[in-house]
Amino acid sequence: MNDVERLLALEEIKSLKARYCRCMDAREWDSWRECFTDDIAFYFTSKPLVGVDALADFGKHYLGRVTSVHQVHNPEIDFQSDTEATGIWALHVILIWSEPNSFGITKMIGYGNYHERYRRVNGSWRIAEIKVSRFLVENT
Repeated sequence: MNDVERLLALEEIKSLKARYCRCMDAREWDSWRECFTDDIAFYFTSKPLVGVDALADFGKHYLGRVTSVHQVHNPEIDFQSDTEATGIWALHVILIWSEPNSFGITKMIGYGNYHERYRRVNGSWRIAEIKVSRFLVENT
């Protein structure tokens, strides 16, 4: 990958992550689903959700019950090859439930990182793996 191709790939990955956040918060599930590879592994807890169908179902059922704001910034993107890359994004998330959830929480504010792997599939970059780490969570 030459320098121009690398810069174009970097911008495509940044746009991919922006679309991921926008579609998740706007509940645009079909467009959100297109951000991922078919074999996406999403580590939200110790047991990953594997496959785009499982992740899309999780999004609709879990996030569909809350108002959410996901903001990411300060991307650190590294290319392993012309078709593989990794990234770390700073994360700020706000989740608001209209009624207390099963833990009695109505609002959660979290700060942390997304650790991701990307793969180029049929000419487009997609998210192949997501690991969420949080270093501060405020619940009310």
